Amino acid sequence: MSIQARQATGLIVTDVPGGSLLHPIVLAAIASFVVNDHVLKAAYPGLLTGKLSDVTGLIFFPVLIAAVAELITPAAHRHAAAILILAVVVTGLTYVAMLLVPVGGDGYRWFIGLVQWPFRIVAATAAGAPLPGVAPVRFAADPTDLITLPALLVPLWIAMRGR
Repeated sequence: MSIQARQATGLIVTDVPGGSLLHPIVLAAIASFVVNDHVLKAAYPGLLTGKLSDVTGLIFFPVLIAAVAELITPAAHRHAAAILILAVVVTGLTYVAMLLVPVGGDGYRWFIGLVQWPFRIVAATAAGAPLPGVAPVRFAADPTDLITLPALLVPLWIAMRGR
């Protein structure tokens, strides 16, 4: 059976690679991130919407990294909690580096630009425009974003509680 009802908590736990992405907190973080970045930031730019993106990203991004690892390497699923803890550590170190070290910020700009590139190709093709190249995104390092690091405790809690 791929989905088990966990009686003690009322949560649904999927016993499939990448199943942590279906945790209700992670799903809420993803939804909040999308709404915030595509609606709220335009309507209400400022400190609150900026920090909300950081908090929600720090909640779901380590889970996404762990899910990808589980999908690529079946053995990772057997050690899902350890993989998620490692993903939290990598996310935290990367986050600090991109905020405090210029080359870290540049790496982030180019990485996100590369991730967005296929979507830009689809949009250009649909519009009949020339195919775009990979381009870095805008990014302004704000060291005050470090106050959002405690959000990484959420995926740690999921890792400890889920396994």
